[in-house]
Amino acid sequence: MAKQSLSNKANSNSENSDQDEPDNESTDTQPEKPGEMTPDIDAGFAQIANERIARHPFRYYFLMPARRAHSLWFNTHSDFYPFDGNALPLNNPEHSPGQNFWLPVFAVIVAIYTLLGIAGFIWMAMSGAFYARAVVLMIFLIFATRLVLFSMAVSVEPRYVVEFFPFLSAAGGIAIVEMLSRLKRGAVARP
Repeated sequence: MAKQSLSNKANSNSENSDQDEPDNESTDTQPEKPGEMTPDIDAGFAQIANERIARHPFRYYFLMPARRAHSLWFNTHSDFYPFDGNALPLNNPEHSPGQNFWLPVFAVIVAIYTLLGIAGFIWMAMSGAFYARAVVLMIFLIFATRLVLFSMAVSVEPRYVVEFFPFLSAAGGIAIVEMLSRLKRGAVARP
């Protein structure tokens, strides 16, 4: 008897629930899902963002893009390896031993590429050759425009600047050859 009345209640509840639910065609507003971004919430965030920009325009237009450019350039660029992450802090207990080893190695490689590339570009610019200066200017403009463009974007990824490294390696090779030739000239001059 009790089972029968429970099943009758369940059937009547299911019938009533079908009647209580509004049809999608009859109403324009859908019920909000938890965590859903509504236009009101979006407008509230836009207002907060506009207020912050108005209070600190220098920070928004210059400091934040400079920080993004720095993080784009000096990232370990290890996103597609099994040990991706941040190199700092060193020996992070949350990292695996592979991460604690490879992330600093990649950071040092990026620093070496950068220093050798800058040395090569400086040597090329100071060489006096018109073509060398033109190449340095062209590469600088490629780097600057791409770095500025992507540092102004809200979500940036280090893969956007991977194209710089062939230029840096070529300029680094020029710097290494120039340093070795200067060392040889210095050794020959001192008999």
